[in-house]
Amino acid sequence: MMKDKFILLIILSFITIFLSPVSADSSQFGHPLRIEPAGIYNKVRVDGTYTQKKTDKTFEKDKTGSVEGEFIFLNNFSLKVNGGATRYETVGEKTIVQNDRWNTTLKFASESGGSNLRFVWGGGVRLYDKQRTQNPRYDVTPDVYIVRPNLSFGVGIGIFEFQADLSMQSETNSKFREVNNQDFRRSYQAGGLVSVNLGNLRLLAETEYRVPYDKKVDTNIRFWNFYPGISYKIFDQTMISLSGQIPVNGESSELGRGFRFSLFQFF
Repeated sequence: MMKDKFILLIILSFITIFLSPVSADSSQFGHPLRIEPAGIYNKVRVDGTYTQKKTDKTFEKDKTGSVEGEFIFLNNFSLKVNGGATRYETVGEKTIVQNDRWNTTLKFASESGGSNLRFVWGGGVRLYDKQRTQNPRYDVTPDVYIVRPNLSFGVGIGIFEFQADLSMQSETNSKFREVNNQDFRRSYQAGGLVSVNLGNLRLLAETEYRVPYDKKVDTNIRFWNFYPGISYKIFDQTMISLSGQIPVNGESSELGRGFRFSLFQFF
């Protein structure tokens, strides 16, 4: 069954990441805080995210904790595994704690150049497990998988770096095709980053824009957010970061305002 294969893939991914020897160095590009990185890394990442949405009728607060591991193999490939849980709070309603979708990603990246001028490009495919229960915030279909291919590239000029990410996301099933008049929800997403490296301190400005493929099928995932952030190396291979989440237009209030604190341990 697809479910059993996915669970086995998650287990094997964790074993590969944490028990295999490191085979290549992490990317020389600074790690983004929000968008998908163009480079690949040997790392463990821990995130704590808080978002809130306030309207005339409701006040919602969401708190998410997640862990991600990534391991480089064959020099230009990496495998990532991510999982977490979210606490959903709505004034006047019962608080809900729910496990998020487990997901795993196979990535490719190629880098060239040196400290003055450098380039990176690559791509990957992320596969999300089924949502075990209905999401209390958004109208999602819990009994389908999600597949998300992407392409990324970046340019570094001295202390300045620029990265961009393009992706498409689609619901799918174990047969990878729509059946019985089933309409999969699909969306396109673009992300961008500008950062300045000031030694141990890095300043980042990121943005993401997502639009549904068919507005009649999916009307809940359109957004445009801006993420200002900073990261700081507290040790040679250890980094902490803080990034905000600011809606750019009215539609993005669907996700609300918030912030994310992250801890990175590179290897």
